[in-house]
Amino acid sequence: MSLSQEQLQEFIRLPDRVRVELRKWGADTSLAEDIVQETYLAVHSKIDSYDSGRSSFATWIMAIALNQAKTMLGQRAREYKRVQRAFEAAAVNDDVYGVEINQVELAHKTLENIERLSSVLNIVRACMSEDYLFERSMLLMREYDGNVELAAAQCGVKPSWLRQSHQQIIEMAVVVDGALKIHERRHEEGDTSAVTLRQILECFPKVSDKAEKTWMKTVPRAIITSGGWTLPRAELIESVATHTGYSPVTARHLVAQCEKLFSVARAVIEQGTALAEE
Repeated sequence: MSLSQEQLQEFIRLPDRVRVELRKWGADTSLAEDIVQETYLAVHSKIDSYDSGRSSFATWIMAIALNQAKTMLGQRAREYKRVQRAFEAAAVNDDVYGVEINQVELAHKTLENIERLSSVLNIVRACMSEDYLFERSMLLMREYDGNVELAAAQCGVKPSWLRQSHQQIIEMAVVVDGALKIHERRHEEGDTSAVTLRQILECFPKVSDKAEKTWMKTVPRAIITSGGWTLPRAELIESVATHTGYSPVTARHLVAQCEKLFSVARAVIEQGTALAEE
């Protein structure tokens, strides 16, 4: 198929135009460049199938770009099982003719979900003192779909150990996500003041009558109520045990976990995604 002069100009402008649109949708620079290259190749290989009666050449090109974004983001999402589910929920149309507004919005939302989770997990990895624990957790989600027994056998560890380390990573991800939201809010408001305990507490799940009262909802608040980290450790543990009903041994363990999460939350609120780049 031979291209008209107008179509040839659209083809030449393809890389810049796709980059602009992908950035509007939320793709980072490296991902946008990869999608641009794949789109260029796809347009070149599909050119004979273009039907001017069904859409304009420019619309046809952008539809291909959208589907290339869907494919490449799907590949990235396989590393993160929950993102893969988000992509399936988005259900972007495979038809390369015509890009409806709601499809673009869904693609934008999917990009945001993937980029967000990627940012959160990168920070969690950076905050882990033992990188192999993070890798085991990713293996559990990616290769074994949450089957602890099979993943533990593959890793050569007890299922209870894998279950516990995975739970700690999920808990840290919850706190990191909350801290990123506060960091972004402070940035938008131009707030450069010191991070407060109230802001750190916002990173943890809220306590409600209907919600299950997990330790992440009760222990952080018990620590603040008891007087915070200025209190002698033994006295703090005793107070937390009294406020929450946990045994002193369990309270000691949870206070130590909380101390780590408080530190991570403060760092993320202050530095945002730059924390993962150090």
